[in-house]
Amino acid sequence: MSNSPRIASPGHMYEGTAWVVRRLAAVWVAAWMGMILLVIALTIVTLNSPETLQSAPPEGYTQAAKLAGEPLVHELLRYHAAVISSEMLAVWGWIQLGFSALLFIVLLLFSAVGKIQLGISLAMAADSALLEFLLIPNMDQFSRRVTTTEVAQRLAQLTSRYQLATTSFFVSQSVTVVLGCVLLVLLLRRSHASLRSGNV
Repeated sequence: MSNSPRIASPGHMYEGTAWVVRRLAAVWVAAWMGMILLVIALTIVTLNSPETLQSAPPEGYTQAAKLAGEPLVHELLRYHAAVISSEMLAVWGWIQLGFSALLFIVLLLFSAVGKIQLGISLAMAADSALLEFLLIPNMDQFSRRVTTTEVAQRLAQLTSRYQLATTSFFVSQSVTVVLGCVLLVLLLRRSHASLRSGNV
């Protein structure tokens, strides 16, 4: 009777590693979705800050409203909130792009997931790229154009582009959240099935 240690087959070892990678990827996706919800909440708070300030105006706001007129001061506050939101989203866009790219690479090379999971992660990466390279730059371009237009035109343009920018952002992030939730379920289901089958 041989006392030599039993060595697991390469296939068994790879499946065990892939199971761990899928679980880590699921945690990664869950953290990403949580960060998206946090960024959405911060964006809503930032963009609604002019209305919040107007509901309980400080002394400086009251004085500015008397000098320049409350409608103009309110619109300028909305413009300022839009610029702050754009800067915040510019940073988040790069972070999210890194999240999505790393997730796709890990799933492709180390997880042995199926084509559906890879397709979903690729779609999430594409949506992140759309946000970073198209939607956020358009928001920044809008902010710069507003400062060079006449005041009367600026107010109308601000309202229109503000609505377009926020709608595009929320739609893009909603798509990412939906895809992320689907991917999360598939990763956990695959990991659970592998555990039950005795591969790990």
